[in-house]
Amino acid sequence: MSDQSTPPEPGWWLASDGRWYPPESARPPVPAAPTPGAAPRKSGNGCLIALAIVGVVMVLIAGLFFFVVWKFFDTVEEVADGITVGEVKCPTADDVSEIIGHDVELVGSGSVVVASGCTYTSSGDTAGVSIVSGSGLIAAGILEDLESEAQANGTEAGSIDAGDGGKAYGADMRSAAATRSDGNIVEVEVFSEGTEPIGDKRDEAVEILERFLDLND
Repeated sequence: MSDQSTPPEPGWWLASDGRWYPPESARPPVPAAPTPGAAPRKSGNGCLIALAIVGVVMVLIAGLFFFVVWKFFDTVEEVADGITVGEVKCPTADDVSEIIGHDVELVGSGSVVVASGCTYTSSGDTAGVSIVSGSGLIAAGILEDLESEAQANGTEAGSIDAGDGGKAYGADMRSAAATRSDGNIVEVEVFSEGTEPIGDKRDEAVEILERFLDLND
């Protein structure tokens, strides 16, 4: 057996398998280990894109808000004998104040899917007025509720000439009138906004109801 510690020819090299190999088949260089260094810096493009998206969303929300505010005031216009809000004409606050004997302001009005209405309130929390106009499909329920409210206030609802099949009642804390008109049901409520009674306002509720019907005829 030949001496394994001595190369057969100058330049030969000993492999891990215990054999000698000529110089032309030299072992491949061992790759150097990577030099430790700082971690690669992450790109800031993702943060910039996220901020841009948030900015666009905020601009859209602000634009939508100002459009809604503008649309509301654009649809409210003073007319000779009332206030037009969308397709609803509300009696003026001065007219309502004169009818019920309390100073009120028109604080809310507009239209939704199934109903339209006008809301009035007094600065001294004495009296408020609500006018609601809805689909005639709920007329029976509204009139039944009015009769129940009358009984709860210790009185009875009676028939009125306004509209078709109208009824009304009056009590110290709340009075109401409702009737069918042009396929809709319209209800007017005059009520105390505090604890003090305002007296029977049945006739006043009927007058406001007739006023509303005339404006929206």
